[in-house]
Amino acid sequence: MSFRDIISEQFGNPQGALGAMAGVIMAYRGSNRKRTEWAISLLDISPDESVLEIGFGPGIGIQELCRIASMGTVTGIDRSSLMVRTATRRNRDAISSGRARLVEASVEHLPSLDARYDKILDVNTFQFWNDQVATLSALRSLMNPEGIIAIAHQPRHSGAKREDTLAMGKLIADAMVSSGIAIVKTEILETRPVPTICMLGRNAQPRLQ
Repeated sequence: MSFRDIISEQFGNPQGALGAMAGVIMAYRGSNRKRTEWAISLLDISPDESVLEIGFGPGIGIQELCRIASMGTVTGIDRSSLMVRTATRRNRDAISSGRARLVEASVEHLPSLDARYDKILDVNTFQFWNDQVATLSALRSLMNPEGIIAIAHQPRHSGAKREDTLAMGKLIADAMVSSGIAIVKTEILETRPVPTICMLGRNAQPRLQ
């Protein structure tokens, strides 16, 4: 296994020294920031909305979400205690003021967040979910009526091709539909070395009472 592959494995749940290195890459690599900011822009977030980010890593997305949802609330969940600490340092002012909350948890075992969200963001963690349909169904239960979810993905494995990006987009779309989320649109960003795809879905179906 190459050193790149060893580091890549850390992106799912960064731990220890290698996890810290992965966190630095996520925070400072230009393509990572561009990908995250692009996905956030697609959500068209209003200042007073409530937003949830899945797998926030070092917290650069949380930082941008807090800037945009300046009168709303931002919640993040990440299963890495290392990333929770890192993101907390980066967003301490927003957390202190009550505008942001970071929770150490797995998206596949969601804690009781006691909230509903207008927008949900996930960037490059979908591939780590064991049961993607069940996880999306659980996230849908946290969405306000007509809430929007954006799932963005850029393949980062060795030898990744454009076809891998498109295949992941179809996988995300199929899982969304199976979980009761209606597809709104597909967007593609021409990133290097392969494009990033973002699937946007709406919680458009009525809930059972």
